Amino acid sequence: MEQIITTILTFSIFISHIAIVIGIIIWIVNKYHKLDFIEPILSFIKEYALWILFLIPASAISASLFYSEYVGFIPCEFCWYQRIMIYPQALLVLTALIKKSRNIIPYLIPLSIIGGIFSIYQYIGQMSALYGFSDLLSACGLNGSTCSDIYILSFGYITIPLMTLTMFLIIIVVSYIAMEDKPWYRR
Repeated sequence: MEQIITTILTFSIFISHIAIVIGIIIWIVNKYHKLDFIEPILSFIKEYALWILFLIPASAISASLFYSEYVGFIPCEFCWYQRIMIYPQALLVLTALIKKSRNIIPYLIPLSIIGGIFSIYQYIGQMSALYGFSDLLSACGLNGSTCSDIYILSFGYITIPLMTLTMFLIIIVVSYIAMEDKPWYRR
């Protein structure tokens, strides 16, 4: 079961990375030549932004609890910091869905930026230890684990902190798209 879940997650993250690169290219091209197919995609994201913004942290919570509670991966200190930044987002967006209010969206961005910084730092530490440059995170330890431990390495670069960083980036992008063209967000 662990292998199936890991394969699904890492493949989803890999597809997300491809989508992010394509999205950046389309965004750049759209700046100079208006593309007709962009508006329906943006409209869809704007319409279902709260659901998307709920599903992302909810799936991150599910995955992190699966790995720590079922598989037995011990979360390190930086893993906890990332969890602290993503776990409340699911609750905040669920509350917004229940209240049918989009006012919570701007508050997701700072949480994702802070969580993303922790993810980037841990990922750089893991890659530097993996490729023998230095072990930046060797002193980090909580419950017997170190932040440079790599439990998952798929496609030669995808680790748990990179998965989390991808989730944070998607939250930031979807939040930005949902707030676009809303004068009440820009104060």
